[in-house]
Amino acid sequence: MHYQPKVDIATGSVIGVEALVRWPHPVEGLIPPDEFIPIAEETGVIGAVGLHVLRSALEDVAGWRRAGLLSADVQLSVNVSGRQLEDPALPGQVRAAIAGAGLSADTLRLEITESTLMQDPDRMERIVSEVCATGVGLHLDDFGTGYSSLAALHRFPVDALKIDRSFIASMNEGQEGADVIVRSTIALAHSLGLHVIAEGIENHAQLRRLRSLGCEYGQGFLFSEPLSAQDTGTLLASWSGDHVAAMGDRVPDS
Repeated sequence: MHYQPKVDIATGSVIGVEALVRWPHPVEGLIPPDEFIPIAEETGVIGAVGLHVLRSALEDVAGWRRAGLLSADVQLSVNVSGRQLEDPALPGQVRAAIAGAGLSADTLRLEITESTLMQDPDRMERIVSEVCATGVGLHLDDFGTGYSSLAALHRFPVDALKIDRSFIASMNEGQEGADVIVRSTIALAHSLGLHVIAEGIENHAQLRRLRSLGCEYGQGFLFSEPLSAQDTGTLLASWSGDHVAAMGDRVPDS
């Protein structure tokens, strides 16, 4: 298990942590999920992997709370694949994992990619509604890559959009239209009463621009790379919101 903090880019406080799974291969080192998750889905073990991630992440968050490293309002985000959503056992597993960790359901946010929801909106609406009936929230991941319509977006109990990292990177590279896409996405989310989380923030210039556009939250290497559970605990113990809040006011990146 690895974790990456989600940060309020105005105050610098940690508002959430995203659980990220890595495969510690004895020869190849840490293998990222985009390499082994598709294999886990094809071989049918994705359910076991997903349940392990869910239980482990909730237990880690509970431990950090007991240690005074996380406040009760800090959320945990866990990625859920399309194959996991199709498992009728998922709602029960979510309830059991939350209860086992001694946490409330509103601690957990499930992250589902926009493309997953848009493959079959009618079917996904039924599945997602059943899962969210457990009391957990829903974040729409990789927003901007799945071509969802406003009508479709209204059908799901989403409380936050995550702007895909490719758009944030394009802002820094000065690609035509990237800034317009990010600005429009933020305006769209706010008009729907949703929060916005920018993925892949890597430098102060991106942070300054996102602040000016009214983006509330962000995550990325500028704040922290994904860390092991132990290193995440160390990071949380030394976290300075004032330091992070001051980011972006520095001399622009070269």
